[in-house]
Amino acid sequence: MDHRQAVGSDAQVESLADWGNDAAHSVLDADIAVLQLSERTTNLLRVNQLHTVRDLIRVPARKLFALSRLGRNSLREIVESVHRRGLSLAD
Repeated sequence: MDHRQAVGSDAQVESLADWGNDAAHSVLDADIAVLQLSERTTNLLRVNQLHTVRDLIRVPARKLFALSRLGRNSLREIVESVHRRGLSLAD
C-alpha cells in the first residue's frame, strides 16, 4: 500500500495500521501540534474540534476551506505539512 495515499476513511486508516507502520499509526493519533502549523492555524483547527492528525486528515480540503477564518494560506500550510508526513487529506 502506498502510505502517501489519502487515509481519510476508516477503512483506509485500518489499512494503514495493517500496513505495519507503527510510526505512521502513532502520527495519526498524535496531537496536531506535531504538524508544526502556525499558532493561528492550530487554534482554528482546535476551535473546530480537530485535535489529532487523524481528525484532520478525515476532512476534505474543501470543507477545511469552508471553516470560518481559514484561508488559502492556512489551507496550503495544512496540506504541505500533512504531505511531509506521507499523508493527505480526505477526498
